[in-house]
Amino acid sequence: MYWILFLYLIVAYFVPELGVIAIICMVGPVAMAVRKGRYWCGHFCPRGSLYDRVVSRFSPHKPIPNFVRSKGFRIFMLMFIFGMFGVQLYLNGLTLAGIGRTFWNLIMITTLVGIILGVIYAPRT
Repeated sequence: MYWILFLYLIVAYFVPELGVIAIICMVGPVAMAVRKGRYWCGHFCPRGSLYDRVVSRFSPHKPIPNFVRSKGFRIFMLMFIFGMFGVQLYLNGLTLAGIGRTFWNLIMITTLVGIILGVIYAPRT
């Protein structure tokens, strides 16, 4: 499934309006979680597939630091990401292309951070 992520990153870079497709990977897990828990993450998530199939080959599989798992850090990161999302929406504009570019930026940056952390710690850090 990770090829979908690469396809998205390439196509939405050139056609920013298609960046809004990322909403599927944001709404999908929430909708599915009601009945199946984190089933989406292990079976449908393109980024999870990238981490499991590619990044795991280069990962030392070290334990994730405890502070990363803490509730405070998770809340901070959620607020930080939403804050950056808001800033990007403001900078890119509230057009379809601007919203698409904002989603593309969010997916690209969080994927890169995930790859870096996966190579340092564990694939899905």
